[in-house]
Amino acid sequence: SLLEEVVHVAGNDPLDVDQFLSIFEDGLSALTYSTIPPSLDHVTVTGMDRGYAMEAKVVFVPGALEGEFPKRIEEGGFFTELEKQQIYKNSQLLFGNWLMDMVHQEQFYAYLALTRGSDGLYLSYPALTSDGQETSPSYLVSQLAHLGYFSEKKEVHNASLQGADRSFFSNPKQALSLLPSVIRDTLPPAHSPWTALASWAWTEPTEKPQLLKKLASLDYTNEAVMLPKDLAAQLFKPGGRFFSSVTKLENYRNCPYQYYLQYGLGLSERDDGKLNVMDMGNYLHAGLHQFGSALKRHAKDWKDATDEDITQISDTIASHLAPKIKFGILSSDGASRYTERNLKNTFRQTLTDLRSWSQRSHFHTDALEKEFLLHISDGNTDSFTLKGKIDRIDRCGEAAAIFDYKTGRTRASLQEIVSGLKLQLLTYLLALSENNDHPGLLPAALMYIYLSGDVKSTASVPPGGEPAISKKDMTSGFLLQDTTVLKDLDSALGEDDSYLSVRLKKDGGLYSNTSLLTEEDFQFLLTIVKKKLLSLYTEMSQGQIPIRPVRYKGASPCTYCPYHPICRFDPNLAGEGYEYIHMPSDSELKKQLKELAEKEDS
Repeated sequence: SLLEEVVHVAGNDPLDVDQFLSIFEDGLSALTYSTIPPSLDHVTVTGMDRGYAMEAKVVFVPGALEGEFPKRIEEGGFFTELEKQQIYKNSQLLFGNWLMDMVHQEQFYAYLALTRGSDGLYLSYPALTSDGQETSPSYLVSQLAHLGYFSEKKEVHNASLQGADRSFFSNPKQALSLLPSVIRDTLPPAHSPWTALASWAWTEPTEKPQLLKKLASLDYTNEAVMLPKDLAAQLFKPGGRFFSSVTKLENYRNCPYQYYLQYGLGLSERDDGKLNVMDMGNYLHAGLHQFGSALKRHAKDWKDATDEDITQISDTIASHLAPKIKFGILSSDGASRYTERNLKNTFRQTLTDLRSWSQRSHFHTDALEKEFLLHISDGNTDSFTLKGKIDRIDRCGEAAAIFDYKTGRTRASLQEIVSGLKLQLLTYLLALSENNDHPGLLPAALMYIYLSGDVKSTASVPPGGEPAISKKDMTSGFLLQDTTVLKDLDSALGEDDSYLSVRLKKDGGLYSNTSLLTEEDFQFLLTIVKKKLLSLYTEMSQGQIPIRPVRYKGASPCTYCPYHPICRFDPNLAGEGYEYIHMPSDSELKKQLKELAEKEDS
């Protein structure tokens, strides 16, 4: 067929030897085979889209990860799926395959890959990525295991001096690439196969350059040098003064280098136009603010809102907000419209829950999206300003409850506050405490309110009924250890349907709880947070930007960080690693706060 193509291209024109060879070599280089000619003993490496018609005794499927096997098909290209459907409906023009057709085709390829082996099937996947992050196996792996198709599961560990696995040496060149990671911490003994591998490569003229190149990586370091103070000032204090938010300082605490790349250099990913968690959060935040403002215009509090108010006002707000999210992406296709319905239902459910809580509370809404400026000084010549918005403040006399709306499951923890990872709620309280508009403020509650709409508990479902909403799952935070104040905040305090995770004793007292704090505890925490904010600002203004992400309870900012190609952080490299947060438990921290209070009294 290749010679026929040459004849077709050349026609009747005479070709000399050089011209013929040039055309023939180009043809050979571009030649591909759907099926490789078989031999007695061979291994065929192919993709699912080409090898689906093949059959073999044993089939190996490497890289069986979620989103890779089968391949996750996502909408892309210039036209959206909805636009392609409209064009086809009006003009019968077809721009490529339909999205669902490609999804079904990919699933069919996966099915064929799993059924081509007559004697055996092996699925494998890496447990970690190259930068140490955990991976998720394909859903097909768990389904096959549930159906009982797996006869054995093996976990293969990385090459090491102590490992007994010799399969790494089946390919000497591959083993040579593993040598630096194996001998990074200590040299192998004389009888080690890794010593034999290095000796062999040293004596082989073709392998010695590769050996030297591999060993040179042992001296590699990945460090970010400290910025000069004048450069740090230009990057982080463009107007001569640091004017930022507590969220950004939290980001600096989690990873200084990520902060430098994002806010110092202003690097960001290209907006792909897809809906993300931040868009959903903005939708719900804006909706709650507009609903509260609408109630104020009608001289109503949350507790006065009727079911008709919630339905009509929420529908009006949703119809205005949806077109503004990513240029109307919520109406672009079926999946996005489904997301819009979920957001709308979550919005309405949240309004109903907040109305229900307000009806049993003596607190009233004092402010929505309250803006603040917090000035902090080092006591000498340097100072900085934090700005922000408090989602909601409720008041009852001198007592104030501060609420922050969250779409994620952020749990309030004393450990995270003292370590500087979560400073938002206490910074809000600090800003109000130092504001002359709120003298003698009594902190009743600092709480996150979750806007998930999925807080249903199936622990006790009545026959033929719906799961009951677990109101305690809506909130997380810190409460004043005062029964009277907490009953003003929620008259159902101590009951199963209370919004506060607090239990009452028979005598009416409060059971010990890490979320319960005295007024003195709040004051000590404010002092700690103020010092932590100043410390973070000082480190940043000095130009300290180490590649040092925090790891706390298995989580790190690296999981969703887009800057890894720049920082190249590798926890396996010598001199690199996470900053592990080791803190006393919340109960121990409460004891320490109590001891500080007793010392202060004495």
